[in-house]
Amino acid sequence: MSLLRLPNELLISIFEVSPDILSALRFACANKRLRGIWNDDTTGHQIIRAILSSQLPAYDEALDLATTEVEVAECQSSLSIPPSLWLPRLLHNAEMARSVCWLFTDYIDKLPESRYQHHTSFTSLPISYYLIRQLVTAHRQNANSKISKLVSEMEGSSPKILQTHWELYMFMCEYMDEAEQERHDMLKVKARAAEDYIYGPVNKEEWETTFWVLESALENKSDEY
Repeated sequence: MSLLRLPNELLISIFEVSPDILSALRFACANKRLRGIWNDDTTGHQIIRAILSSQLPAYDEALDLATTEVEVAECQSSLSIPPSLWLPRLLHNAEMARSVCWLFTDYIDKLPESRYQHHTSFTSLPISYYLIRQLVTAHRQNANSKISKLVSEMEGSSPKILQTHWELYMFMCEYMDEAEQERHDMLKVKARAAEDYIYGPVNKEEWETTFWVLESALENKSDEY
């Protein structure tokens, strides 16, 4: 039977068992009908989730950040963003999350044990990474409704989750090298020495504001430790 005679449901199933996203993209390029399935908002989301959700930690949070960035860049609703726009951002951000989380874990492993003896463990580092990036993006765009939603989500989090957010944020600002910080658009244009003791070389307004949001959320949970 010709592939084109198969119903869409079976074609979608073939997409979903692709070993990786590149294989799915090649399959989508085979003909116009397959491209239509791939580029459709609904089926495209379904296919990509089936392939990547088990491969990318914190997939939902990564997807939220990618679509938020497209909304900002393209000035369009997240309900109408085709996968071709947000997938490159999703994959790029996932790679940056892997890099930051590996660097943070390596940094922690090399510290004296007493430095983190009050923690039994950190929670999901990728989730914290995407939350930080969401806060920075929201502050950059003055998206107050988005900020309020993120703050509300943090208020419902456990102290351990908030502590993970805080520790990862501070690592990114104070201990990551400048090459890595530059990838995240974190560096000052010119250093202001009077503030360096708090922010290191990072001093963009949206990162400063994120600092205070995280600190406030953590302080509000201090009585639960």
